Amino acid sequence: MPGKKRKIKLWLFLSPVILIILFLSYYQFLYKSPRVNSGIAQLQFHFRQHGSVVTSVRFMPGDSLVVSSSVDSTIRIWKRNTGEIVATFKQPHGVSYMDLSKDGQLIVTGSYDSYVRIWSVTERRIIRELKGHQGTVWTVNISHDNQKIVSAGDDQ
Repeated sequence: MPGKKRKIKLWLFLSPVILIILFLSYYQFLYKSPRVNSGIAQLQFHFRQHGSVVTSVRFMPGDSLVVSSSVDSTIRIWKRNTGEIVATFKQPHGVSYMDLSKDGQLIVTGSYDSYVRIWSVTERRIIRELKGHQGTVWTVNISHDNQKIVSAGDDQ
């Protein structure tokens, strides 16, 4: 009898674990979420030239150009209608986040190397590097008047 009681206790312990594993496996391998096809938006292009995860995307004023940033350390400016790359900016480390000034003249990036960088779009270069964080800068934002920048990162 003691062996039978042990088997029952083991089964009572393992059955919820097995159910959880089956449930998670279903959602991982078999479940397909429904696609939204309301007609509101339609895919026009895949911009695939980044070599890693894209961290931010912004429309330039006038909506004819798109700016994107990536963990591959690049910021790219694209023609929205054709997907052609107009400019590529390369920084020393991956871009964790990017913001674009309202007038489209400045790009501000947060980086994995703790720097906030300010780029001139017309000059296509870094015009200022701000050091102050002690870890990855996860988010940046530039004010509407281009006079203030805020950032937040791993260092709290």
